[in-house]
Amino acid sequence: MRSSDSKKTRLLAVLLLPAVLLVSACGSTSATEDSSPALDEITLRLAHPYAPSALQAIELEKVAGRVEDRSDGRIRIEIFPSGELGAIPDSMEQVASGANMIAWFDAAIASTAGVPELGILGGPFLFDGTEQAREFLRGDLFAEWEQKLADEANIRVLGLNWFTGARHLHGNKSFESPDDLKGLKMRVVQAPTYIKIFEMLGAVPTAIDFVEVYSALDQGVVDAYDTLISAIKPMHFEEVAKDLTLTGHIVMPSGVSMSEEVYQSLTKDLQDILYEEFQAGGVNLGKEAAAAEGDMLAQLEADGVNIHRDVDFNAYREATKDYYTSFPEWPAGLYDAVLAELARLE
Repeated sequence: MRSSDSKKTRLLAVLLLPAVLLVSACGSTSATEDSSPALDEITLRLAHPYAPSALQAIELEKVAGRVEDRSDGRIRIEIFPSGELGAIPDSMEQVASGANMIAWFDAAIASTAGVPELGILGGPFLFDGTEQAREFLRGDLFAEWEQKLADEANIRVLGLNWFTGARHLHGNKSFESPDDLKGLKMRVVQAPTYIKIFEMLGAVPTAIDFVEVYSALDQGVVDAYDTLISAIKPMHFEEVAKDLTLTGHIVMPSGVSMSEEVYQSLTKDLQDILYEEFQAGGVNLGKEAAAAEGDMLAQLEADGVNIHRDVDFNAYREATKDYYTSFPEWPAGLYDAVLAELARLE
């Protein structure tokens, strides 16, 4: 009997061993999740095209400081302004390849990374203003595209809500009508959506990196470009272009992104810090830009720039009305889906 009892005891121990190991493993996993990341510190390079005095650059510096403070130094962000690390598409490629990097981008450029539907957000006269665009970015449709960009392109959006207003036309003549653009050499961002808009307006689109716009205008490589008001003075564009026409033709979602692979390597608390602070930075930038726009225009006028407000918006809309049916790579019904989302948000 004692031998039989002993065998039963040994058998019970063998049967219970997996359960004991499972409980032990669960305990270890929980401890790992509650501990700090394997690396005590991660350093991310942040690349953007703006001069250090631009509103975008100033807010990026503030966000970097808040991220470092909240993470107790576990995340450090080194900022490279003025295109020091290359053009925006180059930075995006580095992000997609898994570099420890945060890159400035916009929806039009993101659309070239495997999510073409994002290009619709850079369409002409799509949004009534920055607040409507900001609300759209909080909706379900954009959330789908955002996740698709992470899954298919390895690009994690940290904030595409860095608005400083609409884009306008800046050159050495007024552009109150699309007729004024006929045959004009227009600098554009290197993205199909930008190129298509200015082809429809009769201009000759010329893709040039942002940091080269000043010299391109000065040397006559291009006649004009489209711009945010906040970008003019920091880049000294008012020195080589004396007419600003307030067309407001695009409200472009812009901001920063990083590698999805790198993002997922961080603990949840560090992910939250990055996402929350860059989202907050976009909100802060929007408020600062809205408050400063009047002063920025006044300063440009004081510098000899003619501000043209009498614009034939109907003619611009008519000239670009076929934009939303010009991209066969977009999913069927995309424009209607966006309009429905905008209507829902009203």
